[in-house]
Amino acid sequence: MRYEVTGDALYKQIATSFMDMINSSHSYATGGTSAGEVWADPKRLAATLSTENAESCTTYNMLKVSRNLFRWTKEIAYADYYERALINGVLSIQRGTDPGVMIYMLPQAPGRSKAISYHGWGTKYDSFWCCYGTGIESFSKLGDSIYFEEKGDTPALSIIQYIPSTFNWKTAGVTVTQQLEPLSSSDMNFRVSLSVSGKTNGQSATLNVRIPTWTSASGAKAILNDKDLGSVTPGSLLSVTKQWNSNDHLSLQFPIALRTEAIKDDQ
Repeated sequence: MRYEVTGDALYKQIATSFMDMINSSHSYATGGTSAGEVWADPKRLAATLSTENAESCTTYNMLKVSRNLFRWTKEIAYADYYERALINGVLSIQRGTDPGVMIYMLPQAPGRSKAISYHGWGTKYDSFWCCYGTGIESFSKLGDSIYFEEKGDTPALSIIQYIPSTFNWKTAGVTVTQQLEPLSSSDMNFRVSLSVSGKTNGQSATLNVRIPTWTSASGAKAILNDKDLGSVTPGSLLSVTKQWNSNDHLSLQFPIALRTEAIKDDQ
């Protein structure tokens, strides 16, 4: 982005205003945006629900913007958006039973199907929409925005997406491994396990973990080596600074509840 090249804060403000405008007036509950490849009047989304919503190329680009905005601001809203758009707007565009088959749009109208729409599913070898290029690239970088590292006297690592993975935190001299427990209808909690291997050799380092906005403060927990870290606040980063060593373990519990979101339409 131009802000990183020039250092001119005006371009940071332009990117921030653009993202905030889309999220407040033009995005669906899935995080997707656009209808028929365009943005219409703000907060008039009810009339746009059809088979031609949430172009996957648009989601691809919005993820790039939100990634950079989080890097610049550390605002959790951008990390929350990234999670929502990644799950709904990327993981859903490749046909699960037929890898390599992509879809252009994600229908938002009630009762509509991805298979029965203007574009429908493409083919493995004969479709070459723009969304095939961005779709294939999106699946090549699913680990793109899980970890964000900051160097300094006290190195820091922010974990903003919960995806099973391992990060070699060279600055701190340790490896962080992230694991998730499968969701179950009998346990309405999302559980994350973070384990550390290696030793910081006496150097303190800060681990920041995202407390998602969608969870509830009642029942949300963070436990470090069997010690409850106390209350956690949804929509924030929980920071732990210490000399990390092998066998350090951080457990996170996030209650999940069924909820509704009003469509962005003020008529």
